[in-house]
Parts: sequence; C-alpha cells; structure tokens
Amino acid sequence: MKTIVAVDDDVASLDILNEMLSEKAVELRSFESSSEAMAFVRSTSDPIDLFLIDVKLHENNGLSMLKELKESGKEYSKSPVVMVSAIATSFYKDKAIALGAADCFMKPFEDLDLLKLLEDI
Repeated sequence: MKTIVAVDDDVASLDILNEMLSEKAVELRSFESSSEAMAFVRSTSDPIDLFLIDVKLHENNGLSMLKELKESGKEYSKSPVVMVSAIATSFYKDKAIALGAADCFMKPFEDLDLLKLLEDI
C-alpha cells in the first residue's frame, strides 16, 4: 500500500482528494498545516511514497515545506513532491521545480491526473 501525505488548508480539497483515492490501495494522511504534516513525517518510520502540498497555506507557503523536506537529508527527502495550486501562474511552478518538486498541478485536478501520478510512483 502506498502512503500519500497531503497538505492543504482547504478542508474541502482534502475531502475531494480522499474521495478520489477511497477505492485505491493508498493510505492518505491529510493535514491542514505544514507544521502538523512535518510533525507526522518526522515521527513516522513508514515510507512516504508521495507528497501533495498546496502552494498557498495560511500558516506559511507550501514552498517552504518543500524546501524543508528536500533539504532534510532524511529518507523522505527522496520522495516525490507534487505542488498543487489554484493560482495559474508559472512563477510558482518554476519555483517549485527549482526547489525539487516533481510537478505542479492546477486545482482542481482531474481523477486521470491523479491516477497517472499514482502509477508513476
């Protein structure tokens, strides 16, 4: 079973993601803040197969979390990170890719995008 950590301060987005993945062999760990997500990541010994992180979070931006993950040197730093954004600008995508993100999806993303992503991990 694959483990996905999703971080989004929009609960409705997390609910949609949970619904999209409900019939897949995936354990979704969803968090409304990067601090909660990082506390979980640091405390678990289970592998994390994918991170889905919203670019804009109330407490800070998702790019800060991406940077922290990639610079940690921990096993999870090698896991792919896909940034998710409702903002249609290449600035955030370019910045995310430069910081080590595997991709950046625009909200709302389609079931097919997510299924393709799951096949690739």
